[in-house]
Amino acid sequence: MRTRHAILLLFLLPLAAAAQVYKWVDEQGQTHYSQQPPVEQKSQQINPSTGGGLGNDEAAKQRDQYREMFASPDEKKAKEAEEQAKKKAEYEKELKARCDRVRASLTAMQNNPGRRLKNDKGEVIRLTEEQRQKDMKTAQEWLEKNCK
Repeated sequence: MRTRHAILLLFLLPLAAAAQVYKWVDEQGQTHYSQQPPVEQKSQQINPSTGGGLGNDEAAKQRDQYREMFASPDEKKAKEAEEQAKKKAEYEKELKARCDRVRASLTAMQNNPGRRLKNDKGEVIRLTEEQRQKDMKTAQEWLEKNCK
């Protein structure tokens, strides 16, 4: 399948190099390419050449766009899986940091019964024993639920 796309691209490149190509994004966020600019729609004329005259960043963007357009379903699935794995790793890192902060806060509440905190107004207050016990219970429940 990939070979067919490559062969088709090789035959179409000389035609594309001679033609003008317009790119625009519709109301649904879909990107379109055409040889004629759209009517009453802002478009950008692009150079469909093999990258000559383009800066490295712009050429890389175009290359990535072409790769995405001709990517097989398996390649798209693999890319989506990779992105999901990155998101999951980032989430787990953030969760670990949050768990560490809650554990430290719980330890401080357990070791310091007369702990003082600043309230919303910036005033220093001392927690009542009832509030301290409630906060410790809440922290312990959160840790049990989220930090295995």
